Order: sequence, then structure tokens, then C-alpha cells
Amino acid sequence: MTLVSNLSMEPHVQDPTFSSSLDQLTLSDRMTRVFHAPLSSFRAVQQEQSWQDWLLPVVLTSIVWVATNYLTLSVVGNPELPALQQRLEALTEEQRVQALESLGMWRQHGWFTMPIVSTFSSLAALGLVLLALGRYAFRADVALRGMLVVKAYAMLVLIPEWVVRTPLILIQQTPDIKFGPGALLSEDIAATFVGRILAGIDFFDVWQGWIMGVGLAVMAGIPTRHGIIAVLALWG
Repeated sequence: MTLVSNLSMEPHVQDPTFSSSLDQLTLSDRMTRVFHAPLSSFRAVQQEQSWQDWLLPVVLTSIVWVATNYLTLSVVGNPELPALQQRLEALTEEQRVQALESLGMWRQHGWFTMPIVSTFSSLAALGLVLLALGRYAFRADVALRGMLVVKAYAMLVLIPEWVVRTPLILIQQTPDIKFGPGALLSEDIAATFVGRILAGIDFFDVWQGWIMGVGLAVMAGIPTRHGIIAVLALWG
């Protein structure tokens, strides 16, 4: 009942007592609450926000990503990995050489530089997508900085994902870890069209999409369920 009532709430209908309590939320409070109460986090951001609201989550996410890359480098960057060997067998000799060279470069520098570039690139790209959704799909007067905050806060979901994924990679000695229906599929079913769709469903991706939907709804002043449906439909 709680989840249903939260999804049906109109972001612009606020209890004055609830609104005043949002003023007490610090940046760390907002970042923490986004995991279990994103509505309050984004309403607090809507009342007051700064460049720290989008920069700090991205920096924190990048640091954790770099750390997990370092811890799993021996597995992910292993050229003798069976899954990698299977992919290499399907390539030509020239393609195989290029792939191994790319893997070598990633082992030297990519594990460190890729997270920094990817997180900021993802922030900019998704921020623009959310901006377009807000302005053209919902005809709302939203700002780019607000959309960057929405994406940055949702990106924090990657931290618990990597905390869970890292030990599983080390234990199973493979980077191919699935957190969705794909983990239960046989190889034959996974090779089918339906199997590929199921394999593409990831619990952490859905969680991140849900948070972005809530954030979009708050910033655009639309029903929460509309923002969630729009983002998850776009993700799908």
C-alpha cells in the first residue's frame, strides 16, 4: 500500500510540515535517502540545489568504480578467460590481435580512466535526454542542472551494484554476472530472442530507472507514476 500511494502522489501536493522537514536534509541525507525515499530527496533538491548535488555523486561513483575495477582486474583483464577465448575464436586473426591490444591497453590505463570518462559522459547524455522528456513530452519548465542532479542521484545505485558484483566476479572468476532473469536461463534459451530480452533485464537498471522517473516527476511537476513510466519505457 505504501508503494502504491507513493506512486500515485502528485509532486506538487505537499504537506507544509513535510516541506519544512526537507529543509533539514543535508546533501549526504539526500544522497542516502535516494535509495529508499527518492521522493523526499528530489523535493529537497527542488527547494535548494547547487553544483555539489550533481558533482559529488558522480565523483563518488567514479571512485568506487575505479576501486572495483582494480580489485577485479585479474579476472576482467585476463586474456585466458574462457568467455573471452570464445569471443576471440569467432574473430579473424587481425581482429584478434586488435582485441588483445585493446585489452592490454585497458589493463594498463583503461581500468582507471574509463570510469571517470564514462560517468561524466553518461551524466551529460542522460541529463539531456531527461531535459528533452521534461520539456517536450511533459511541456514542463525544467532546467538542465535539475536533470543532471536527477541522473547523478540515480547513478548512486551503481555503488551497491558494484559492491555486490565485485565479490561474485572474484568467486566465480567471470565478469559475466547477471542480476535478473538472465541468471536463471539455460544457454539454449538465452540464445533466443526472448532469452536476450530477459537477459537484458537487470534489477539495478530498473532501480536506477525508477529513481530517475521519480526525479523527473518532481522536477517537471507531474504525477510520479507518469515520470516512472516514461523513463522505464525509454529504458525498455
